[in-house]
Amino acid sequence: MSIGRIRKFKVIVVLMALLMFTVGTAYAMQVDYRTLNKMQGDWYNNNNNLVLAIHDNYINDCEVVETHDFAGGGSNGVGYFRIKEDTGYRDLKIEWRFNTYGPSKLIFNGQTLQR
Repeated sequence: MSIGRIRKFKVIVVLMALLMFTVGTAYAMQVDYRTLNKMQGDWYNNNNNLVLAIHDNYINDCEVVETHDFAGGGSNGVGYFRIKEDTGYRDLKIEWRFNTYGPSKLIFNGQTLQR
């Protein structure tokens, strides 16, 4: 291989790496607003204490900036909701069970929550 071809190869490899990083970053910062909208409301534990307040794409007054690692879907599922707190980012693992004819439930930190 000539030196010119080696340089072209190196440039192509660097450009491909940059492209993969850019595409991966853009995808990583998506929010599943459809699921988040289904969760809108105040969620209480069995002692009737407010645990999660989900309103206008915020959880407990912290903006949801990303959702990831969802499993299931539709009426039942689990996933992570990344929120931006004053001290940085935190992932909240929340499981949901939406029922058409009965009460919907969230499971958060081992607690079953209801509206």
